[in-house]
Amino acid sequence: MLVLFLIALIVLPLWYWRGRSHRLAGETRVDLCRRLDSLPGLAGLQSAPFAAGDVAGSCRWSAGPQRVVLEASLITTRGSGGHDVGRQFDAWREEIKASYGPTANLRQIGDENLRTLSWRSPGGNDRFVEDHGIALSLHSPSLDDVQLDALIDPAREALRRDPQGR
Repeated sequence: MLVLFLIALIVLPLWYWRGRSHRLAGETRVDLCRRLDSLPGLAGLQSAPFAAGDVAGSCRWSAGPQRVVLEASLITTRGSGGHDVGRQFDAWREEIKASYGPTANLRQIGDENLRTLSWRSPGGNDRFVEDHGIALSLHSPSLDDVQLDALIDPAREALRRDPQGR
């Protein structure tokens, strides 16, 4: 009986929180501009947070008035009220299929907890990146697929890095 209690006390929470190991998964607010300003191709652009609904952080990089280059929004497990980011990823995929159909050129790369959705919307190119308890949404009206894809791995690395250098 004691063994069952220990399993319930230790194993079940670990199983529930599997795949949520990202250092930002428990955050409700993140300064996304500060964390991602060093991404390749964003040097010299103006960055500013923008209201993007119920997200942990957002940032918009522009080359002047009305010249948006990139918009990014961050969703965390805690910031989303404890909802599973993986399920949100699946919901986004189904929503994209329903909204844009085959014209979106929807692609999924990677496996559960570390995967990326890639699609085209009428307003530009989009990516939705899941990384162990967080999801990063990238939208660009001006970057092509290659340029936007080149930002994904550096963005993942920047979000995993401790901002204090620890």
